[in-house]
Amino acid sequence: MAEYMQEPGKIKWFTVKIKTLFLWGTLVGILVIGGGIFYYVKFVLMSPQNLANKAIEKAKSEYSKLENHEKAIPELLEKPGSLLDEADELFNAQKYKESQRKAEESFLESNTEYERLVAAGAGYKSATFHSIEGVVQVRKKDRQDWIEAKERMPLYAGDYVKTGSNSGAVIILFDGSQYKIQESALILIEKSFEDPSTKRPEIAIKIDDGHVDVTTVDSEVPGSSTTVSTPEASTIFNEKADSAIEYDKQTGKSSIALYSGKATTKVGGETVRLTNNEKVNIKPGGGISQKIQLLQAPTLLAPPHREVYETDNPDNKVITFSWSDISGAEEYLIEVSTNQMFLKPLKTWTSKTSLSIKGFKLANYFWRVRASRTKRDDISNASQPLKFSLRKKSMVDIDDKTPPPIDIVRAYPLGEYFLISGKTEPGATLTVAVNNQGSQIWEVQSDGTFKDLVLLTKYGVNIVVFRSVDAAGNPTTKRIKLELK
Repeated sequence: MAEYMQEPGKIKWFTVKIKTLFLWGTLVGILVIGGGIFYYVKFVLMSPQNLANKAIEKAKSEYSKLENHEKAIPELLEKPGSLLDEADELFNAQKYKESQRKAEESFLESNTEYERLVAAGAGYKSATFHSIEGVVQVRKKDRQDWIEAKERMPLYAGDYVKTGSNSGAVIILFDGSQYKIQESALILIEKSFEDPSTKRPEIAIKIDDGHVDVTTVDSEVPGSSTTVSTPEASTIFNEKADSAIEYDKQTGKSSIALYSGKATTKVGGETVRLTNNEKVNIKPGGGISQKIQLLQAPTLLAPPHREVYETDNPDNKVITFSWSDISGAEEYLIEVSTNQMFLKPLKTWTSKTSLSIKGFKLANYFWRVRASRTKRDDISNASQPLKFSLRKKSMVDIDDKTPPPIDIVRAYPLGEYFLISGKTEPGATLTVAVNNQGSQIWEVQSDGTFKDLVLLTKYGVNIVVFRSVDAAGNPTTKRIKLELK
């Protein structure tokens, strides 16, 4: 505390106690130190340059872990390594924010693959997203928050997948089995395991709400099985099969339709064995209905697969669809969509086996047909979808002598399968062959991207040959080596 004093005819002066001076000094010191810390954190630690540098160091450490793993696959080191190179180049160019973003992408790529390798070594196998449409979320085991689903995000036992309205996803298990999750659905991966000694897969999926199309695969290991359950029933598959399983959480009703293969459904103490084109309904609280015999799926006739219609006036272009007649069918449901998940499709019922429709925009389309007896209930499986395209009328450049590119972006292992994505020239025809054993046509999207599964036919090194032919007839061939361990 300061005391003011003045004697007559003399100078003014103050008396300040030492304690007050100490307090003032302490306060000033705190302000100086605090300001220094703030400056250091904001302008040094949190500077774009320092953040980018730390992100690069973290990404390099994770990449090194992946690179040194005994089962690291060279093809899967390319993406994180390339991203790291880009991060370094951007850093040297003083583009620190872009550098940080590339480094974080590299870390995620390396971390994802390293996590998969570690889990696989213990027998715990991952699933992965083949495709995502709309809003799809994941809740990891032992967590309460939902995160955005991304392609190649690994899914393990205990993970949930949720699809929003007009959204869907396809996930692939390590054995190659596929699960097409329709809109507004919730599923749980209960088990995704392979016995390290016997190689016997153990897979279990639970549908807590919604509709899932299930495609299982054959296994050479005795005792292999896949179980897909709802709160009311469980269905066991021991061989390759195509089915649709649905559970309505609000009503408690569920159904199992088996389109091909064999399966066993259990509800409480009841058991029913299903085979081709058979369906059962499950009542709320249990109880299996009598088997319902479904019709065969129609065969699509026209337009043929990959048909291209060139037009200057797409709104008035009439497309005529036709399909085979199914004995016993009274009506057919035709669905046309711009995506292979058939989200928000154009739906039309007809009693005929052909239908003409116009009003399409310039785009790629997929179409399929189902057959129904009466009341539009218990309809058949969908036909194998075909693709057609509407594009602006143009002339092929006869002077084009440049072969199309083939860039392989990723080759992601899933047991005996690899999920391969890449890019070629838009409009090109792409064929893929493994070890010279025939070839398959792969879909090429309007931007030239492609993504599909390839089955390796032997242990060790497999040669996969890609051949792309553009509209002018120029071919390109590319070979890659994939190792099945």
